[in-house]
Amino acid sequence: MGGPKRPEGEELLRRMQAWGDQWRAAVGSTDAADRPRAEAAIASLYATDGKPQPTFLWVPSPAAGIHAYAFASLGHTKILGRWARGDIGSGARREFHALGNPFEMEPAWALRLAGAVRDRIPPDRLPRLAADDPLAGSAEAFGFGGTAQVLRLARGAASASSELLATPVGPFDAAAVEASAGVLGEAWPRLVALIGLDLARGVFAEATRRLAVEVLSSSTGTTQGLRAMQPGQWDVVAPVLAASRDVFGGFLWRPRHGRAEHERLVDPRLEIARSAGPWWALDGLAIVSERPLVLRRDDRGRPHCADAPAIAWADGLEAFAWHGVAVEPWIIREPGRITVATIDREPNVEVRRVLIERFGEERLIREGGAELVDDGPVGRLWRRRIDELPTRWGPRHEEPVVMVEVQNSTPDPDGTRKTYFLRVPPNLRTAREAVAWTFGLSGPQYRPEKET
Repeated sequence: MGGPKRPEGEELLRRMQAWGDQWRAAVGSTDAADRPRAEAAIASLYATDGKPQPTFLWVPSPAAGIHAYAFASLGHTKILGRWARGDIGSGARREFHALGNPFEMEPAWALRLAGAVRDRIPPDRLPRLAADDPLAGSAEAFGFGGTAQVLRLARGAASASSELLATPVGPFDAAAVEASAGVLGEAWPRLVALIGLDLARGVFAEATRRLAVEVLSSSTGTTQGLRAMQPGQWDVVAPVLAASRDVFGGFLWRPRHGRAEHERLVDPRLEIARSAGPWWALDGLAIVSERPLVLRRDDRGRPHCADAPAIAWADGLEAFAWHGVAVEPWIIREPGRITVATIDREPNVEVRRVLIERFGEERLIREGGAELVDDGPVGRLWRRRIDELPTRWGPRHEEPVVMVEVQNSTPDPDGTRKTYFLRVPPNLRTAREAVAWTFGLSGPQYRPEKET
């Protein structure tokens, strides 16, 4: 919309930068949701499916949203995507897969358009993954590629909250029980007449508690709530597809068959991403999450914080991450608890790498029983194997930590020489090769007149 039909050169780069800036801001927004704007956009999606405007339920976090969805599903019909299929054809799991996108664009159409966007981006701006995944690759090229990790972290935090929320609570306040009992309609006064008010309150409170525990502790309910969670501000698909029109001048967008129909689905999603957090769609009810109070990211847009939650919501839900990798809170808050044994026992490769980074690679070499591979005139080469933990597919092979130990050739004023440990690739076999690699040279090329 607007701009040159086929922007090229500096104009294209300028438009790509502006688009990336806009969506990085949306991903990282911690402002209060713009409720009227989000509700109007969601209502327009319902309208495209011929459904009346839903009632809106606002919740403080994704965890509250998935549990509200589980409860609401008891009384509201789920809205299923048209294009989802089961494991085989339209198999038994079709309903589960169809929860993923209730107002879905045709997947093949979206993938073709994403591929056209990717092919229009200058090659030097594209990451390697763009060849296999045009959506993720294009998002990375625009500069909001960390969005997927933020969404994944939010989903993980919401899922992990199930155990806490499923814990039975204490006695209900009598007034709250009586107000809630209104859902029974005429059955409530009959129950009171039969067994008395105090006992009726107790029966209803216990029944409500048991239902809550059953729903909140149900892996099916939680899984469906996660599956049905729409990304909101962490949408990647809609901004990439809209780039075909709003960055490249429309020439990729206009000729597409079914453009008008899909535009009615893309534009509302852009509006939701600009105004609210994740959301869920049921027939007659839309559940929408507020945006987080805190969202910390690294320079690549991945959720990250070295000493506090990477994401935090108003209801106390927190998510911890180290450069996009979800970790337990203690790894961030209490890194002193990490030991060599902790590292060796960790089965998740990504989390193990975080543990090593937090513990210190040099410290792992010093304290972890590293093997001296080569002791040469330019330094010493150390290798610390990572234990191979069994998996269902056999032993997991992981790259060892290999470091070269070198000394500063110039003594400090007190006569001592500083020692440095430098991480090098695991295929190197001698200290000379390792030191040469740090200078971008091969072993034979490294012939310094004076070691430094």
